[in-house]
Amino acid sequence: MSTEGNIIIDGGFEEGFDGWVLSSQSSIFVEDGATGNNHFCRIEPTNTITQYFTIEPETTYRLTLAVRGEAKGNVTISQTYPVHTSFISDINTNLNAEWHREEYVFTTSADTGRTAFRISVPWNSANTPMDIDLISLVEVPFEYSKPLWVNMTNVSSSSNFFQLNVMTRTDAPEGQINRIYCNGNYVAQMDAIGPDDFNQTGGYSSFAAGDVFQFRAYNSLTGKVYLLCETTYEQLTASGVFNIE
Repeated sequence: MSTEGNIIIDGGFEEGFDGWVLSSQSSIFVEDGATGNNHFCRIEPTNTITQYFTIEPETTYRLTLAVRGEAKGNVTISQTYPVHTSFISDINTNLNAEWHREEYVFTTSADTGRTAFRISVPWNSANTPMDIDLISLVEVPFEYSKPLWVNMTNVSSSSNFFQLNVMTRTDAPEGQINRIYCNGNYVAQMDAIGPDDFNQTGGYSSFAAGDVFQFRAYNSLTGKVYLLCETTYEQLTASGVFNIE
């Protein structure tokens, strides 16, 4: 498991409890661990481990961890002021006694700042602990690609009825969502675009000389858009295609 860009300090518990705040009955052990001959943290029922840091607003993160035990745990990522919970989930819900990896992806809201990351084990009738190791929290970058080319064709022989066409690059990410705007106004959305992919919109009769078009990538998790290219009516309707640098 890569630790590059990991916000969590010592998520493998190799440096003692560096960066962690513990309740009374959480301990570090050396055993097989999740990857062999390493440390892990054992959290007894009704106990918690906590770490504090700052995360970014409207940003997607991936949380991964190795866990085992006959107890269910809980992970919470929340802001202290203003009080807000960015993520909460049960972990080890199948009470798996063998080491296994769990992964979660979430997107923060605009209310972020000083953040508490907590893993806890609630009371259970068997009074059994849960073991945790290799905790990683990394930002997931939003990947998008400019089109290879765009153009606009008149699909009517008797009037102006235009269709916008987009050709993607061979290295474009899978599932990109593109939105098209004319003079700042939303026109259409192209869903689940992939590499080396040709996409078309429906027909529109309202486009005219002098119009300015923008093609933008849309992040459905955060609602943010990213400008891919800007073209004009004249460029889109010229002979051939308008290549995007």
